[in-house]
Amino acid sequence: MKRVLMIAYYFPPIGGVGVIRPVKFAKYLRAYGWDPIVLTVHEIAYPLRDPDLLLEVYDVPIFRTESLDPPRILWKLGRRPRFTSRARQWSLLGSNFFLFPDSKVPWLPFAVRRGRDIARRLRPDALYSVSPPFTSHLIAWLLHRRFRIPWVADFTDPWPTGHRTPTPFHRLLYRRLRSAIVRRCTVPVKVYEGLPLGPRAVWIEHGYDPDEFAGPPRSSRFSPDELHVVYTGSLVDREEGFRLFLKALRQVPRVRLWFAGPSAETLERWAEEEGVRDRVQTLGFRPHHEIPDLLKAGDVLLFVSPYETSTLKLYEYLGAGRPILLMAPPGSDAIQLTRRYPEILRPVTRLDDIVSALRDLWFQRGRPLVPPPDLTWPAQAQRLATLLNTL
Repeated sequence: MKRVLMIAYYFPPIGGVGVIRPVKFAKYLRAYGWDPIVLTVHEIAYPLRDPDLLLEVYDVPIFRTESLDPPRILWKLGRRPRFTSRARQWSLLGSNFFLFPDSKVPWLPFAVRRGRDIARRLRPDALYSVSPPFTSHLIAWLLHRRFRIPWVADFTDPWPTGHRTPTPFHRLLYRRLRSAIVRRCTVPVKVYEGLPLGPRAVWIEHGYDPDEFAGPPRSSRFSPDELHVVYTGSLVDREEGFRLFLKALRQVPRVRLWFAGPSAETLERWAEEEGVRDRVQTLGFRPHHEIPDLLKAGDVLLFVSPYETSTLKLYEYLGAGRPILLMAPPGSDAIQLTRRYPEILRPVTRLDDIVSALRDLWFQRGRPLVPPPDLTWPAQAQRLATLLNTL
């Protein structure tokens, strides 16, 4: 068995979509000849927590280091932030203006020192770093220079702070840094086909875990006389799309929206303003292991995104085998997926489109769809293992 040192700032016990990719690779790489070793940070003040994810990698060595970045300091001070738009704005402000390339850069000296110890003792055959934050790539870059270990740099978002476009000044600096990382790493990996990483980049998409979607749904909270639409995830930057969907609810009877995610009170306020509060059920943030059952229990899945790049959530939707209402910008990666899976994904852009789709889907309830077999996490881990074998 060969060894790969995985450098990931975001890792359980914190939750959210940002931790899923490294967790699933750590879970499945061993089946394809690679033993994962994880280098991450100690507990941080993060609004989403999902310690059950650690059960998926219980046999993977995880090395945690100290740090002086703001979330780590807040944790040591006993602060536990809530997932609010204001807190997110302050976090992005600190990332974009005060620390470069991101607010996690104070983690770098601690992680590099521990990474050197790991490299000397365990002698990994490859390095794998995942962003955001870009600081993870900088740590891998220094270890790559010191030990000449082949390095795969995995970019899951365009910028160190995620999807949101930074200021023009910082955008120029980020582009130069991203280009430098792409040149220096052995192989760059992009999650989305449209990420501008040059001709050397290898495309390895997100996926869904077939273990999580095996068997019938266990949920019994859904009544049989309604069409149940399920949405999981964040509401950030999605008010316009959600208000359009809530307006459609007024025109289609016996349709209920189920929401699982942070900031549920925000959606409740929007529903109240649109006059459909009694048709919206909020569940709050749920641990990741509960999401697949919720998706399978729904009749329709709602995907709302303002970004040009897709998100991991859409791939988990595909694994549920349910029709998906897709609200995304024209030409985005999510819209591109409709060409590959037109029987599952249904783009909607206008109020009339949503109303028509909901009425059509009412008569298609219970019809099973086949999840794409090429988008499972074992398949994506095999692609990463094949890439590591070529280094």
